[in-house]
Parts: sequence; structure tokens; C-alpha cells
Amino acid sequence: MFGIVLANMDELIEDERDRYRETYCGICHSLKERYGQMSRICVNYDMVLLALLRESLFEHGESVSSSRCMAHPSRKHRFARGKEIDYAADMSVAFAYHKCIDDWNDDGNKAAKACSSALKRSYSRVKGAHSAACSVLERELCEIRSAEQMLAAGEVCEDALPDDAMAEADKLAKRFGSALAVVFSDGCSQWSGELAAFGAELGRFIYFMDAALDRDEDAQSGSFNPFNTCGISAADADALLSNVLGRAVNVFERLPLEQDLNLMRSILYAGVWQRLRSKQASVEKGGE
Repeated sequence: MFGIVLANMDELIEDERDRYRETYCGICHSLKERYGQMSRICVNYDMVLLALLRESLFEHGESVSSSRCMAHPSRKHRFARGKEIDYAADMSVAFAYHKCIDDWNDDGNKAAKACSSALKRSYSRVKGAHSAACSVLERELCEIRSAEQMLAAGEVCEDALPDDAMAEADKLAKRFGSALAVVFSDGCSQWSGELAAFGAELGRFIYFMDAALDRDEDAQSGSFNPFNTCGISAADADALLSNVLGRAVNVFERLPLEQDLNLMRSILYAGVWQRLRSKQASVEKGGE
């Protein structure tokens, strides 16, 4: 998920850029104050959308302060704090912890192993506060990991037609969608169905976007990649991504959102494509 759900800063006015950074810095401050300095390695811009969307919908209220920190030692910077920012910080810990475990299981990365050990206590606290979301996240990521290992080994879809293989891959995308559905809707009494539907489609998009970004590296390493396994062209992958994202956006636009609406639209309409478009442009330039 990390590095995909980002705002397109070029499309934002100055106040929106400030709001985006204040929310990000708020997540960072929340991590430090509630889980210690080490937990700040979990901070990422992807979780800003989670905080913005839930705050815009439920309007719990936020406060804005300013301070210096290790990242900004020379001048004070503004940061926002509130219930949904704290929740985004909690989910940052959960996703970072499981990413470290995945990296350790996939590559034997010793740094990832050390990171997961360092975050274990913090994750236990997060799971205690958000047991439903964390339990679903654990279950779905475990199922995805097991299925991908079988697919990479050719134990599934070995003689399948491309459409059949793609259907198997979509099952994995839907599993990540199931995890995000609970993350976006956890603890919500209102709009929980819409938030779950949005999270489900956004999760599918993120899974496939991650595959689109990694397809060359996965081809070289032999790691499972749905687009490589199924022989999906770059153009067809783009079409699939657009279709899935369109479903997420349709749900998003039905929500009664006002605060930070343009900022969130910047993320969903343009920001999520930035890395892929940059990579495609680099490939095209290299081929000239």
C-alpha cells in the first residue's frame, strides 16, 4: 500500500498543501506520543486519506499546534491532532508491522525482522484497541501470502486459461480489499456500509497497482505477479486499474463530504497514478 495513495501536490492550492502536511505531521506526532520515538518509522502519506475521509464524514474535531522535531529542527511546523488522526496512526503501525513480517518471510530481510520485533509491542496495543480491523488484516494478509506462494510455484492455474488465472488473482485483490473495508469502516455506526465498499474497491486497486509497479522486478525474480502470470498487457492492466478505481470513486462521491473534498479528489483522481505514470514515462524515454 505504501507510496501509492498520495496527493498530486501540483493540483493543490497552498492551503490544501498545508492541510495535507499538517495531517501527515499529526500522524507522526501521534505515533511518537502514543507509541514512542521508534514508531515514527511507520509514518507514511498513504494514511492521510484515511484520516481526512473519516474526519470529513464524522467531524470529530481537530486541534492544530506547532513545534520543532527531528525532521524539522530549524523551524516550527504545524500539525493537526484529533481522533481520526490517532486512528490513522494506529493503522500505520498495523500495516508497517505486517509489511515487515512479509518482507522477512519473502526475502529473509533481517532489517525487516528487527523492525517487526521493535513494533510488536505497539502492534499489540493497536490490536487491543481495534481487534476487528487487526484480526481481518492478519487473516487476509496471511491468505494472500499463502496463495501467492502457491501461484508463484505453479501449483494453481498451471494449466488455466488467462481469464481463469486472472479470476484467481482477483480473489487475492478482493482479500486485500476486505482488509481495507474493515480499516475504513471500523468503529463507525453511520456510513459503515459505504466506507466498507469504498475500502474494498480501493484495496483491490492498490493490490493491482502494486502489481503494475512491480511487474518488471517480479519477472526478473520469478515472484508471483498477476499481470505476468496471466499475460496481461500494460494497456489492459491500465484499463483494469481504471475500472476498479472508478468503482471506488463512485462510492466516494456518494458520501456527504465537504471538508478537504478537493484534496481527497486530488489523491483519488490523480495522485494514485503518479508512480505508475512516472515509471511508464521513464521506460518510454529510455526506449527512445
